[in-house]
Amino acid sequence: MCPDSQSPPPPPPPPLQGELGKVEAEAEAFEAMSQALEEKLEEVVRECREAMSRTDDRARRELAEGLERQKKDLALAATLALIEERKGRIKQLDLLREQVNALHLAFQQRSEERKDSHSVHKIALGMLTLGDALRRGDPVAEAAGLLHVGVSGDPLVEMALESLPGRALEEGVATREELQQWFARVRSEVSKASLVPEAGGPVAHALSTLASALRLEERGAAGVEVAGVEGALARAETLVHAGRLVEAADVLEGHFAGSEGGRAAALWVQSVRDRVVVEQAAAMVSAHATALNAGLA
Repeated sequence: MCPDSQSPPPPPPPPLQGELGKVEAEAEAFEAMSQALEEKLEEVVRECREAMSRTDDRARRELAEGLERQKKDLALAATLALIEERKGRIKQLDLLREQVNALHLAFQQRSEERKDSHSVHKIALGMLTLGDALRRGDPVAEAAGLLHVGVSGDPLVEMALESLPGRALEEGVATREELQQWFARVRSEVSKASLVPEAGGPVAHALSTLASALRLEERGAAGVEVAGVEGALARAETLVHAGRLVEAADVLEGHFAGSEGGRAAALWVQSVRDRVVVEQAAAMVSAHATALNAGLA
């Protein structure tokens, strides 16, 4: 065996040992510092990563918030656009509705005018027929039928037709000339009836006729107003000649009510009243037709 391999190396001299210790200490310090720096670097890297993560999270949040705001803004803009569009449609619909209403009113007005014109023609035809019936004393049922069918539903015409006496519809009414001529006979009958006692027989009737004739001659000779029965008859006669038939009928009814004279004059009085009712109904319908015609002008 070689002697060098069996013996340890000789220790360094003392000065070198001091330097070696320094180097080892510096190496240990460097190693410790390197480890500290590495740990610090790792901490910095971790903090950087955390900061970058936080930055990414914030950026993502801001991006998401921005997208949400844009979504809301777009939805609001779409809603506002829809509202404006609906407003425009509503305006168009309102305009169209106004035009339709105007057309409807115009059509309704024309329909009413045609209806009124038709009514006026029907009333005129009915009035011609009614006027002829009144002049001739014929039944007025035909004229009433024309008026009823032609202007059915007109309240004024219906009211006028309802007022017509049934006897006038079926039998007609006496003309004014007939009523004036008839009154002469009625006057004589009322004068005679007023002189007959309630239980008078043929002789009493004959005497009442003679007395009535004598009283008429006396009234004509004297030429003055006569009181009582003859006075009432004279007033009625004057009214008849003046064409005031209703007033004459009122005089007879007022003076002879409930007596034989009143019963003798009853038919003539009723005929007068029937005539007047028909004339009033005709005047009402004629005035209504005139008003309708004026409205069409």
